[in-house]
Amino acid sequence: MPKSIKQRILDSRGIVLEKHTRKPLTHDDAPSLLHKTHAMKWIEIKHAKPIEDLISSGTLSEVSKRLSIDRTTISKWRKQLTLAKLAEEDRRFWAQFGE
Repeated sequence: MPKSIKQRILDSRGIVLEKHTRKPLTHDDAPSLLHKTHAMKWIEIKHAKPIEDLISSGTLSEVSKRLSIDRTTISKWRKQLTLAKLAEEDRRFWAQFGE
């Protein structure tokens, strides 16, 4: 049976497609519940530290001055971080019961 055009292109580029799997994700494999914005990612790269550490250390005013970001933005990011941590704790709690 001749290869399809798609398969010939993939072969010529050295691309091998993996078969789909229904293996369940473990907690370590699951994506983070904190959705990082482009600004958050940029700040992480600029300061070479996780955004969680950067926005959690100090008062709103201190963090705002250090990162050159408005206080309301830092406040929103802290709230998102808190909600993500709570969701992660909730997920781990219910995982004990096999859900």
